[in-house]
Amino acid sequence: MVEKAQTGQDKIIIVVGENWHEGVIGIAASRLQEKYYRPIIIIAVNDGIGKASCRSIEGFHMKNALDFCADDFVVYGGHSMAAGFTIEAAKIAAFTVHIKDYAEKNVPEDILTPVCKIEAVVYPQDITLDLIHELSLLEPFGMGNTKPQFVCQHLYVSQCKTIGRENTHLRFVFEYGGQRFTAIGWNMAQYAEQIAYKYVDIVFQPEINHWNDKDYIQFKLIDIHLSGDAPIFLEKYPSYDTVGKVYLAMRRLTAQSASAALTVSAVNSALKQFYNINISEYALKTCLKIMQEINIISLPDENTAILNTALQTKMDINTSPTFERRFGSKRL
Repeated sequence: MVEKAQTGQDKIIIVVGENWHEGVIGIAASRLQEKYYRPIIIIAVNDGIGKASCRSIEGFHMKNALDFCADDFVVYGGHSMAAGFTIEAAKIAAFTVHIKDYAEKNVPEDILTPVCKIEAVVYPQDITLDLIHELSLLEPFGMGNTKPQFVCQHLYVSQCKTIGRENTHLRFVFEYGGQRFTAIGWNMAQYAEQIAYKYVDIVFQPEINHWNDKDYIQFKLIDIHLSGDAPIFLEKYPSYDTVGKVYLAMRRLTAQSASAALTVSAVNSALKQFYNINISEYALKTCLKIMQEINIISLPDENTAILNTALQTKMDINTSPTFERRFGSKRL
């Protein structure tokens, strides 16, 4: 109905149907909100009375919108993101005019672009069963306590297929740092041909897939797009933990080596050997630059690093201008 009426770009979408079951219109409203990212109102009319379910988006207070139309209802209620009301069928046309007028004045264009809120940009190997169990301690998730979402970038899709009875879902295997991981995208089958054998960035929620009496990590997709050519976020802005592992790898290498000077390639190999971390040369050199800025190391040339073994006090990584830019970056 939305597509036929071409109302998908309206500032608020209203759908009315005769003899619809009022028990499922809430689910339908949520699905439409996800698809079109607009405030949604679905009204099921039975015997001259309409029962409605409403879902909103960030920046548009649904209950305030219904307050504006209060005279149209038999009864109504709700909050900023979800609401409902009962209305006489004869008043639905007038209500539609009123709510569209309100939306036109109170829905700015800039809130109609969906935004994924994420906790952190991570490497795939950062997602462990222990981490998922720790995140479960934050449950129950819902309004005011949303389920954490993360970003991984530059993942190579080595296997990709559609699944489900009607092939509406997406499942693919991606590779990163010599390891393989599995992702699932519900109702995202349309991306299968676009991403096969390409590099992608994903927004996801980590979850456990229990199969054959074993627990497997699964990346539940929220959003996906093809990777760009620019350095990824974690290369430009390494995490505190990554910089720390580089420092520890250098300490271990220095203790084993007769020479104080370490090559960049030797440090990278030590990261893989000691901590199972595989980062690009660009990312490693950024870590070394951060360490140089806080006097932990010196860099006589672009391929050599020397650890400051005489250092007696702990250095604050936040005093590094390069590291501080990590928190000033607003976009990936």
